[in-house]
Amino acid sequence: MRNEKKYLPSADVPEVNQFLDKVIAGEIILFKKKKERMRDDMKNLNNNEAK
Repeated sequence: MRNEKKYLPSADVPEVNQFLDKVIAGEIILFKKKKERMRDDMKNLNNNEAK
């Protein structure tokens, strides 16, 4: 158990964990926006073809 701390120094630093959480949250938000934009593009394509 004592050896594990050597491999995870960042786990003892709250700032690092907060930063990683923000980065991960940002990635998720970007991914959701990208998915929404892709869905909108598909809708637009379908609407254009229907005309």
